[in-house]
Amino acid sequence: MENLLYKDHKKIIEGEVKFLTLGELALLYEITDKNEKDTLLISTCKTCNSKIVHYNRDIDDFNGEIYIEVNITSSDLLLEYLYVYLNSTNGLDELFYFSKGNEFIRAENIQHARIALPPKNVQKEIVKAVHESNEFFKSVELLKKEFQSNILDYKNMLNSISELRGEIE
Repeated sequence: MENLLYKDHKKIIEGEVKFLTLGELALLYEITDKNEKDTLLISTCKTCNSKIVHYNRDIDDFNGEIYIEVNITSSDLLLEYLYVYLNSTNGLDELFYFSKGNEFIRAENIQHARIALPPKNVQKEIVKAVHESNEFFKSVELLKKEFQSNILDYKNMLNSISELRGEIE
């Protein structure tokens, strides 16, 4: 995901954007059991050496990993925006920095991660733009797969025609 604050070294969000820590905006709990809350989960991917942010409702299997459940306490912060922000280069850099290279991510380490907090209307615009961008790229990927499938069908059809003509031995 791209940087949400700057593009070509220019600010994307007009005006002042305040920064608060994740601990000021949310309660963080280490959990190992699935629950049905509408929260975010942050985990460590040992094999890929990165931090991963999920919607709690999208997780099916914990596989014994430790997750940090993020329960938003600030009325100034949208859950969808925090998800987008934490998956952006800005958020992932903060999570990486404050997890201090530990194998597993810990709540006490990432509570100091800084979160850009624009006004709610700007948060909604950012979430909408990211969703539209994701949908666009999904459509492009589907078109690419369809194109590749049609090319293979075309090649098979040419081979069949050549065989009928006796051009292939």
